[in-house]
Amino acid sequence: MNPIASRILVGAVVAVSLVLGGCARKPEKELQDARNAIKELEDAGAPQYITDDWNRINASLKEAETKIEEKKYKEARELLLKIVEEANSLKSKAEEAKRKAEEEAKRQQELQQQQQQAPEAATPTAPAQPQQ
Repeated sequence: MNPIASRILVGAVVAVSLVLGGCARKPEKELQDARNAIKELEDAGAPQYITDDWNRINASLKEAETKIEEKKYKEARELLLKIVEEANSLKSKAEEAKRKAEEEAKRQQELQQQQQQAPEAATPTAPAQPQQ
């Protein structure tokens, strides 16, 4: 191969490499990771116990999906990584809120049982009347 053709070929390979390397890839793995983290958050009780946080993180996921549709992959990837991080930190918050709610429900149930038993104990029984 002559030196000029060789330089042109090398230049073309370098140019193609730069163009392909510069293109951001669709953040499919990050999207799946975010969806998995949100599913775990749901399983931890987030929709019921930390509703505002749950709604906010789902809105962020929808925003990331929109960015993917718009081919703004870098922005979407950054947002998806934040979602995973936030979901992981919110998971313990949801679990704690669920635990507290269950403890409160148990306490209320015990209190209700005590209140039902108290009137029974306070009701005097009539003394037996002697038979004549």
